[in-house]
Order: sequence, then structure tokens, then C-alpha cells
Amino acid sequence: MNKNSFPPAVVAFIEHPDASALRDVLDLGQEFDCLDFKREWGDLKGEGRAGMAKDVLSFANTEGGLIIVGVADDCTRVGVSTYLDPSIFRQAIAAFLPAGDLPATLWSLECDGLRYQIILISPDDEVLPYEAARSGAGIERGRVYVRMGASNVEATSSQMLELVRRRDIARAAPLPTLEEMINGLELCYRRLDSEKTISELTAAGSENRLHYDQFLKSLIARTERAIERRLVGRS
Repeated sequence: MNKNSFPPAVVAFIEHPDASALRDVLDLGQEFDCLDFKREWGDLKGEGRAGMAKDVLSFANTEGGLIIVGVADDCTRVGVSTYLDPSIFRQAIAAFLPAGDLPATLWSLECDGLRYQIILISPDDEVLPYEAARSGAGIERGRVYVRMGASNVEATSSQMLELVRRRDIARAAPLPTLEEMINGLELCYRRLDSEKTISELTAAGSENRLHYDQFLKSLIARTERAIERRLVGRS
């Protein structure tokens, strides 16, 4: 993820996702290529699935960013009544995304008495461009979408060339050895299962525990995908 062009508040949230950082993002009061607001989740069992998948694909092809659910189109903060289960979110959009790769993590936070859910899209440049895997409302199989301001549009020829360039640069970069990657994966699993860590975070507050678990699970998933690509070859 290239965060050089992101507003500092967005970068700060990505690095330390907590209520204070979220407040700073909300205070921006507008959307960017890397930031989108949604009032509510919508119908993730119907046409809303395709729309959300298109959002994620567009962000993934435009260096990533945040989608915050609980903010109206005019940037009014309304919150969500209940938190959506992350597994429902993943199941809703998985069929539209490239197999085995979900470049998005769902966070849940309370800020100033309101609940929000934040989708962090963190693309892996090695698998660019992210193509739609199936068609749906407003999305076509095999198409590549990008962010243009606050809109999702189909990539132009020059944008496609840039995506391929980013992919080639990422694939040419030195990679850790498989042993290093597997050792890192084992460390993540141990930390996730550590009773001492669980006790410490639970004592610090359930929100900290949730964030820690979400971060480790996201890191584990990305490392597993990277190992799989090393074993079966890049496609």
C-alpha cells in the first residue's frame, strides 16, 4: 500500500486504528480516492453484494484505503445500530474477488458514542490488477475498476499499464525465504493463541483485544497467501 498520497489522518488510522485516529479521519469531512463513507451496509444478500465488492476492487487497484460505514453522504456521523459479523462481510463479496485473495479487513470501533465499522483495503501489488471474478449489479466479470475521486470507474488503458508496472516492480523485489515466511507465520499463530497475551489484552479492554486479534488474523491470511504463491508459482 502506497500511503504517500493519503491524508495524514488516514495514514495515522491505518497505522494505529483506534477511536482517536478514527475521529481525526471523520473530521476530514470529505471523501478521497482513499476514503469512502457509507451510511449503512445495505443489502449484502442481494445487489448490495456486487456494489460492495466493486468498492473493494476499486480501492485495491488504487493503492487501498478506508471505507467507513456509519457516515451519511453529507458526512454526517450517524453510526450503525449493530456491528456486522466479519464472516458475513467476507462471504458477501468473496465470489466477486480473485480466488483466494481478500485484500480487506473489517474493523469495529466506537467513537463519541456512535458505532462504526471500517473496511481497511490493503492490496498486494504482486497480484495486480484485481479483476472482477463475476458479474452483478454495476460490475462485470473480467473488468478492472479504480477510484476516481469518490467514484468507482473502469480502468483506462494507461491506468492498466500503471497497474501492471506496479505488479512487475513488486514481483522483482527481493523476497524473504520460505523458511523466514513460515517462521513468521508460526510466530503469529503463537501470539494469537498466547494465554498471557489474551489475559493482558482482556485486562486492558475488549476493544484492544479485538484489534489485536483482527490484526494478527489479517497478517496470517496475507502471509499464507504469500507462501502459497511461492510454492505454486506466481500467476
